[in-house]
Amino acid sequence: MFKDGKTNVEGYNASDRRHQEEALLARAETVEVILTKATMFVVDRMQKMIAATEAGKPWPPQKSSE
Repeated sequence: MFKDGKTNVEGYNASDRRHQEEALLARAETVEVILTKATMFVVDRMQKMIAATEAGKPWPPQKSSE
């Protein structure tokens, strides 16, 4: 048994099984939208990082201590 108490003696975890069943409901269109948004987020962050680096600024931007 794991410390969290979620796994029974046989090693069966009910929440793992639920996640597996939910994954079967995924549609290609939904996955495509999620991957596109995640990719665009990473691209945006990298562009900001590159721009800051080229301008000689720290990355990530330092928060001002006011």
